[in-house]
Amino acid sequence: MQVIILAAGLGSRLQSFTRDRPKPLIEINGVPLIDYSLEPLINIQEIDEIIIVIGNKGEQIADHVNRKYRSHGERIRLVNNDQYHKGSVVTLSKALPWIDTRFIVMNADHIYRPRILEKFVAASGQIIVGCDYDRRLTNDDMKALLNEGRLVDIDKLLTKYDAGYIGITRIDLSLLPDYLRCVESVLEREGDSVAVERVILEMSKRCLNAQVCDLSGIGWFEVDTPKDKAIAEQGVRAWK
Repeated sequence: MQVIILAAGLGSRLQSFTRDRPKPLIEINGVPLIDYSLEPLINIQEIDEIIIVIGNKGEQIADHVNRKYRSHGERIRLVNNDQYHKGSVVTLSKALPWIDTRFIVMNADHIYRPRILEKFVAASGQIIVGCDYDRRLTNDDMKALLNEGRLVDIDKLLTKYDAGYIGITRIDLSLLPDYLRCVESVLEREGDSVAVERVILEMSKRCLNAQVCDLSGIGWFEVDTPKDKAIAEQGVRAWK
């Protein structure tokens, strides 16, 4: 299994913390944000390679990864996105040429308890999205509409929904050609400013519906704003 970590963005809503560093290196309780992904992923035996797509201030991420994870260098690939001002689907596209097995797509600004990643890796299904049912969703949360446990729509603006998407997707290698076609279709139809979730929606429109892996009650955080950062710091301390 491979993992794609999207780590190229500007982090514009965290400007007070990203003036001198990229968003994935913002510290949560003294630990760089990206380490909350890399540490548990490296310890999962099924994961052969972690592809990190860097962009904004990417040399800092590369220096950090090459220094701290030197002993795991054969399992980590750094890919550059020089179009990091565009949407995350462009960042995703930079990693796809390196994919040769089933793969996970996730963001560098999410903090998951290791048990979430372990459960998600072990889940069965050709297309899987991680969702939870125990949050009160806000306007900024990605919402999922389901039909018999399969995703039929996903968007922040949904008024009717069943679960919250927690930013992690897994695709079987057999569906990679379909996934690539959906990436191309989304880029052609909607432009290069769209987010990666549009690809999963495009697959559902083609009757390639993702199954939901229920990750409720375990614990995770997304860090997009200073308020998110404060919440994550308090929540992560409570895990210990």
